[in-house]
Amino acid sequence: MANILLINPKDDEVKNVSDPLIDLRHREKQLEEEIFNEEMKKYFQERGIKTHFRDYPYISNLGLLSIAAYCRENGHNVKYIQDGTVDRKVLENYINNSDIIGISVKTVNRERSKLLVEFSKYINSNAMLVAGGPEVTLCGMEGPFDVFIKGAGEKVISDIATYGKDILPQCKGV
Repeated sequence: MANILLINPKDDEVKNVSDPLIDLRHREKQLEEEIFNEEMKKYFQERGIKTHFRDYPYISNLGLLSIAAYCRENGHNVKYIQDGTVDRKVLENYINNSDIIGISVKTVNRERSKLLVEFSKYINSNAMLVAGGPEVTLCGMEGPFDVFIKGAGEKVISDIATYGKDILPQCKGV
């Protein structure tokens, strides 16, 4: 049984936008968020519901949640973190106690993803660092990642957790 940590990085802070793709993706997410929040507010008001289900400042990552559920079903301990919702000491503790750390990589969070992986490697050099996500191959990711997963990561991460890194050559999408 392995200890798996899955991190959904918050979006990069863009001070001087020189990458039009990042600028467009940030604007897209901002508009989606505004529309979504208005619809949810209306939905809750119409039904007299006082508690909003979204306590986090970032949307949960469905891919990482799916990986978490699959790995838990296969007997592994899984922690899921929305980046920015836990303090540094808590994050360090989770990283320090993990065998595998999976980080979602998207165009809009590629710099934050790099910082998280470097921080993770510094805190726990023995953990296997896995990068995945819908745009992982588009982001030009480099650094201390041990594995890049293109496509679904549920089975791959669970297999690595169960059988170790020797299973990698047999894993699809690695």
